[in-house]
Amino acid sequence: PDATFQAIVYKLVPGLYEKELLRRRAFYSSRPEEAKLATPEQRGEDIEHLIFRPTEKISLSLEYAFIDKFVVMKFGIDSAQFNVDIMYKVKTIVLPEYYTLMDVAYIYTWKRITFKLL
Repeated sequence: PDATFQAIVYKLVPGLYEKELLRRRAFYSSRPEEAKLATPEQRGEDIEHLIFRPTEKISLSLEYAFIDKFVVMKFGIDSAQFNVDIMYKVKTIVLPEYYTLMDVAYIYTWKRITFKLL
């Protein structure tokens, strides 16, 4: 299969990636001998694909959407005279205003952090 095309489809169709993983798990759960020969991806194990769910909580959502406005108000910057740019890691990468949070997550490889409850 074309992995690039598949990744694009997964990113464009909400929930498709999760449904595919569930379908694969169900298939291999009834076929243990075949499961031994399959790769983790074939068995439906999530192997660090950067596929985000539309309902997924991303801690930057409010901050990214309003940070330039906050900086202007906080420091009393005259927005008619000065521009506020949001940059990523280095001074040469300016994030365009039209980026959505999902754009930032995909372009700059945001990673999920999971916590184990004791």
